[in-house]
Parts: sequence; C-alpha cells; structure tokens
Amino acid sequence: MSTEISWRNIWSLAYPPIVGGLAQNIVSLMDTAFLGRYGEVELGASGLAGVWYYTFIVIAVSLGTGVQTIVARRVGQNEARAVGATVNQALLISIIFSLGLILFFLWGTPPILDLIIYSPEVHQATCTYLAWRTLDIPIMFAIYILRGFYNGVGENKIIIASTLGMAGINFVFNYALIFGHWGFPRMGIAGAALATSISLAGALLIMLGHLFYKHYPQNFGLQFKFSWNAKVNKEILSLCGPTIIQHLTSIASFFFMMACIEKMGERALAVSEVIKGLYIFLMVPTWGFTTAVGTLVSNLQGQNKTELVLPTIYKIIRFSFLASIGIASTLAFAPEWFLKIYTNEVAIIQLALPLTVILVISLLMYSITGVIISAVIGLGATRFALLAEIITIIIYAGYIYWAAIIVKADLKIIWLCEIVYMVVIGLIGWAYLQRGNWKKIRV
Repeated sequence: MSTEISWRNIWSLAYPPIVGGLAQNIVSLMDTAFLGRYGEVELGASGLAGVWYYTFIVIAVSLGTGVQTIVARRVGQNEARAVGATVNQALLISIIFSLGLILFFLWGTPPILDLIIYSPEVHQATCTYLAWRTLDIPIMFAIYILRGFYNGVGENKIIIASTLGMAGINFVFNYALIFGHWGFPRMGIAGAALATSISLAGALLIMLGHLFYKHYPQNFGLQFKFSWNAKVNKEILSLCGPTIIQHLTSIASFFFMMACIEKMGERALAVSEVIKGLYIFLMVPTWGFTTAVGTLVSNLQGQNKTELVLPTIYKIIRFSFLASIGIASTLAFAPEWFLKIYTNEVAIIQLALPLTVILVISLLMYSITGVIISAVIGLGATRFALLAEIITIIIYAGYIYWAAIIVKADLKIIWLCEIVYMVVIGLIGWAYLQRGNWKKIRV
C-alpha cells in the first residue's frame, strides 16, 4: 500500500458495497411496494417484523464485520493462510447462533410480541412473516461471513453480482407468491417472507460458486473443517462480542420506536414503514464508505502505519458527505416521487411528506457519523463503540418515550429522534478519534 490512501483506493472499496447494498435494499423496497398494494395491515406488519428480525440478525452482521476487520488485518500483515482459520471458525460459531435464533423465533417471539403489539391483525401478520423468515437464518449468517471475507481481501465485486441476483429472484417470487400469479398460491405477507428466503439462498450459491472458482479455499486456507479452535474463536468473539451487543442495542431501540408508533394506529405504522424503507434505501451509499473505512484503517493498523489513519478517515468523510448531498438534494426536491415507489395510497403519502425533511437532515449527518463509528470499530475499539452506543441509546429511547408516550406527539416530532441519535453518537466517536488510545490497541 502506498504512503497515502488515494481517492481511487477509497472508491474501489466503496462502490461494490454501494451497488450491492442498493440491490439488497431493492429487495426490501420490493417487499414494501408489493405489500403496499396488497394491504395496509400487511404493509405495517412487514415493517415491524423486519425490524424485529434484524434486531437479532445483526449478530450475523457483527460477525461479518469482525471477520472483515481480522481478515483485512491479516492481509496487511501478509498472513494470508491465517485468513482461513478465521472464516472457518466464524462459520462454526454461526451454526450455534443460528440454531438458537431459530428456536427463539419459532417459540419465543409470538408471546413476546403479544405483549408489545396492540392490534391483533398486525400481531398475526407479523408472526406469520417471522415464522417463514426462520428458513433463511443460517443462510444470512453464511452470507455476512463471506461478505466479511470478500471485503477484507478487497475482492468485493462478487457482492454486486450476488445481490443483483438476489434482487432479480426476489422480484419474481414476490410477484408470484404475494398475489398468487403463475399458478402459485396467494400467500400475502407469507409470500413476501418466502420470496426473500429463496432469493437469499440464490445469493449464497453465487458467493460460494465464486469462492471455489477463484480457488480461494486453497489460497487462504479455507478448509471448512469445523473443529473448535479456542484461540481463533477467542479473537473473533472478543472483537465481535461488543459489536454484537452494540448492534443489538441499536436495532432494538429502533424496534422500540416502531412499537410505540404502532400504538398510534395501523395508519401511523404504515406511514412509518414507508419512511423507514426510504430511509434505509437512501443510506446505502454511506454504507459503502463505512465498509471502505473499516477495511482501510484495519489494514493500515496491521502495517503499523497509524499516522495515515486519521487523514484516511477525513478523506472518506469528505467523499461520503459529497455523495449524500446529491442524494439528500434529490429527496428534498422530489419527495413525493420517492414515496410513490413504496405506496399508491394518497393518505399515507400526505402524512409521510413532512417526515422527508427529517430524512434529508439525517442522511447528511449519517454520512459523517456512520464513517466515524465504523472507523472506531475498524481500529478494534469495539468496547468503546459499545459504550458510545449505550450512552446514545439511553438518550434516544428516552426521547422516544417522552415524545410518543408522555406527550403523545405527532410522527414528525417522534422521528426527530434520528437527529438526536446522529448528534450524540457522532460527537462521542469524534472525541475518541481525537483523544482516544486507538494507537495503542494490540494487533
């Protein structure tokens, strides 16, 4: 690696996750768009179910992030053969987590949601969706671990191919299974869940095919021998453990907000599902830069080039912010056009329009804070990132409770919690990069 990280280096790492993320979020967009034309209850329930699902599937996301950090560090240290042991053990750990989550979703989730969800119709639809999504839990773990591997070695173009394939498969099966076309049964929200599971299986097959086509098992020692390696597993879990808790806390707080909104009625929940879907979709470009910063700072750390870490982070922040200006400006000038992608219900669109102002501000802020926190994690300071998340979530959840439960404010006031979140966690992360002891973290 050269003495300075160039714009080309950053973009080469950022654009595959951006394109892949767009394709993956097209899957969520299609779910929302199809169900938005199927029924208001199903639209709101799919959003609530999706947040609940990802509250726990972030374990897979965190495991993949940890794999990416370790793999990039080993590549920076020219220890390619050590990469295989990390991936093998991460897959073994994922089997244990997958089995536990399947049991939880099938038997633990329905009674818990019964205590949280007010509407019986929304509760039934939510549980139906989640029951079908248990099919893809092991697949999700394998996908995120392989993504971590590909991102860590800088071979992330395959992520584009796999997610484009996933989007195409999802569109076909959504159309067939939700509405019952081409001789398939009319399954409604269950069809949306099954279509997603089928598309994820297709994405995994594409990633595995590329793995063997490029001879990566031989080059990086990927033997897929699932014997327990205590030393490697300790390294993975010590790095991923705080990140898992951090992501669980973050997504759980978002579910808390959606659950509070559900008590305002099915219409308010449907509006928030449209806003949530749009919000996540427009965040995708920043996700590419968060992936890039995690790989680059970890690689620099592995090479003991810590003097390049902060200049690299600053450069990526500028790149990320400029990209977000274009996206946020488009949303600001044509919000109704974006909303019509998700639903053709005029009442929902009219209620959602004021919330797009908050999305514009949040997207610009996330382009900075997302890069900052990903840099902290990429440097191995996962315990600090967890502490920052906990402090932020306490303030975030407290605001939501005050706005939704105590004063019973409207949706616009409640959704201001996203700006509160960005301000708090951004300031904490920035303070750590300026004054923290990340240069002393052992690699």
